[in-house]
Amino acid sequence: MEKLKVLYLVNSLGKGSGVMSFVMNTYRNIDRKNIQIDFIVNKKTDVNYEKELKELGANIYYILAPQKISVGGIKKYFKKVWNFFELHKNEYEVIHSHVPTFNFWYFPIAKKFGIEKRIVHSHSSNSSSRLISRIRNFFY
Repeated sequence: MEKLKVLYLVNSLGKGSGVMSFVMNTYRNIDRKNIQIDFIVNKKTDVNYEKELKELGANIYYILAPQKISVGGIKKYFKKVWNFFELHKNEYEVIHSHVPTFNFWYFPIAKKFGIEKRIVHSHSSNSSSRLISRIRNFFY
């Protein structure tokens, strides 16, 4: 039996993150003989799970999100995302996002390059005081 290949999208691998605590609890308990989970990460952190994930067999790909919003920064980021999926065309069966705000970048490109199953996993509540979060929550 061939392994099911899943690509997780996370903001960071930080140990202080509730999302990563959930992800690690899941990852430590899956059947890694039948499931391969790799990671796209948007931000580097000093204290993180990278070493443990690699020791358990995960591949980690950093596609760093722009620090400041600008047309040039967004174009460069979009190009990096596109290049990743072009390079890994038809490699993954599932993309599982833990970062809902980035789905509009990743999901259409992932579909174009052969990932038919796309999962959005929201770890936050439905309300937020930030305007951008309220707009995002309206769509998810």
